[in-house]
Amino acid sequence: MPASFLHGIEVIEVPNGPVPVSVVKSAVIGLVGTAPSWAVGGPSVAAAPNTPTLVSSALDAANFGPIIRGYTIPHALAAIQAQGAGQAIVVNVLDPTRHFTAIAATAFTFNSQGAINLGHMGVSSVVVTSSPAGTTYIAGTDYTLDAINGVVSIVPAGSGGHITAGASVLIAFNYADPSKVTDADIVGAVTGGVFTGMQAFQTTFGTLGFFPKILIAPGYSQDAPVATALSAAANKIRAMALVDSAPATSAAAAIANRAVAGNGFATTSKRIILCYPQESFFDSGIVPTGVILSSSGAPLTTQFNATAVAPYSQWVAGAMAARDLAKGYWWSPSNTQVTGILGPDVQLYASILDPSSDVNNLNAAGIVTVFNAFGTGLRVWGNRSAAYPSATTPDNFISVRRTMDVIEESVELAMLQFISRTNPSPISNPWLEKYVFPGYYNPSLGEVLKPIEREHRQLHLVDVENMRYHYALTLKHWLERLERNADRVRAQWGEEVLRTFRLYLNGGLADFAHGAGTLVYQVLLSHGFDNNAPLTRHHHAAVTEAVRTWPARGPALEPA
Repeated sequence: MPASFLHGIEVIEVPNGPVPVSVVKSAVIGLVGTAPSWAVGGPSVAAAPNTPTLVSSALDAANFGPIIRGYTIPHALAAIQAQGAGQAIVVNVLDPTRHFTAIAATAFTFNSQGAINLGHMGVSSVVVTSSPAGTTYIAGTDYTLDAINGVVSIVPAGSGGHITAGASVLIAFNYADPSKVTDADIVGAVTGGVFTGMQAFQTTFGTLGFFPKILIAPGYSQDAPVATALSAAANKIRAMALVDSAPATSAAAAIANRAVAGNGFATTSKRIILCYPQESFFDSGIVPTGVILSSSGAPLTTQFNATAVAPYSQWVAGAMAARDLAKGYWWSPSNTQVTGILGPDVQLYASILDPSSDVNNLNAAGIVTVFNAFGTGLRVWGNRSAAYPSATTPDNFISVRRTMDVIEESVELAMLQFISRTNPSPISNPWLEKYVFPGYYNPSLGEVLKPIEREHRQLHLVDVENMRYHYALTLKHWLERLERNADRVRAQWGEEVLRTFRLYLNGGLADFAHGAGTLVYQVLLSHGFDNNAPLTRHHHAAVTEAVRTWPARGPALEPA
């Protein structure tokens, strides 16, 4: 995936599914929640827990299983895709080996078709014994298991089975239980270089070439720990995070919650969009305890097929992504029609004429809500983040904050900074390659510029700067921070890792401070000719002089 931004909207074409999907980077949603991975059948392949997975089509969504009540990801993907949005990076935190309920040995009787319905879908660790206990039956020999539907069937005696129709047995088993997933699972952690929960979004630039820019955790974001973590995650990757209210919350209570310490709405973050209220929708999801057996003993699932209530954030995220695709990230999400909802779960007075209407009071408190007028459909209503009304700077507007993010990231990515070398021949350091930078390669300046000249006719070189000594100062700071945190590093990763990076930073500092052959270049490119670039670097003079008089200058800049 390209890592730079074009003028205007950058489009990525992902040739997945029956039709390629064109996706604006700002329209990528980061979704963390629970999925019934145990229900995924071929040719789909279940995504591993805590692994960010790109979903660009309904075919990709199938990797997270069918819509089953109690699981948040399939419902959210359906809500997002109903808005016509393109992509989501999905992290499923539910691990059936951890998130389950254990059922102790319970008496069951095989029916006349030789089947038992365990009453739960997604079963595992099934143990079948005789009743009274004494004989443990063998899976595949005495019985077969439909783990998805939770059905145990007899293997006929003629095929080697030892259970007769109508026999009573004791069965112990586990079933996958999304209610066992905690806020801590959704928030995740970084432990030993392994990223879980929403922390895994930090890895997606390296694996996919972009970060999600709209973060949601429907079903969990109304909890204060998750709301706080969403804000922190959004800050790290320049995203907006959507936080929900609890079900059946009145408009007055939602506004009052803005001042209740410990409530998810009690935030002034410019990266949080407060979504209120929850929405009614027609839920056709499978009931995980509703499997029945037909007259032939075949399992039949039951669909809920009734009105239910779900977090608003999943529909708002889809509407934002759809607006990005249709208009651009600089457009406000407000007044965007929402598909798939029946209306708010509480009654709201909506009026564009009355300043005291519920929807206007909610907007005045920095809360994005839903608006319904005759003949217009249900629409996202509100264009400010949770920073309002505490902050009145322009970036409290959602579209302004997102546009600033794109511009800032564009500038950073346009400044192509890389470590180079003075020698035109490749330099190899086996120790560095083995312990610090596996597969590293330091290109020369010429190696970097030649492909730009040859293949990118619209990119023009504006400036090149050798930042060798700057990087020496950077390594000095890194070394100082390593030493200040040496005990923490040793406790988490061990003495060997601490010694490795202590040696690397000291050696690198010496290399860059004394010009031993490694350089750092900063290359500034423009898309087309840019006559607005400064003619000289005089505007750097004050900063440069301050750096030159820094006490760390010269002989004092030595390895520890």
